[in-house]
Amino acid sequence: MYVLSFSYEEEETTCSAVFFHYADYFHYHLSGRSDSADSTVNNLLLDNAVRLAQSLGVKKMHFGGGTSSSETDSLLMFKSNFSKQRAEFYIGKKIYDSKTYEIVREQWQMNNPDAYENNKSRLLGYRDI
Repeated sequence: MYVLSFSYEEEETTCSAVFFHYADYFHYHLSGRSDSADSTVNNLLLDNAVRLAQSLGVKKMHFGGGTSSSETDSLLMFKSNFSKQRAEFYIGKKIYDSKTYEIVREQWQMNNPDAYENNKSRLLGYRDI
């Protein structure tokens, strides 16, 4: 596993992402950026991730999809800028630590009641998509 991060200032991480590496594959798992950062910082982070993957001899880098299968999905459009290649992939839907999951979900529900109502049926019910 690799975690890449960038900071404009030492006190604040501007952008960070988690990647998994196994044999010939490099998987972009999860990322986030601060509210103060513009969206171009994600491009810089992913460009560096591609360079890291190449230095490791990776043959395939998986960026994942968007939040939907829509052609206008903004996340999918962003990721599509890195390559025109497409591949099938599968999503696991098992929660291994249900106690911790419920704690996170309950905390998120208390702080975001409207978003919770809109997303409670999703696997990651604490995400506002």
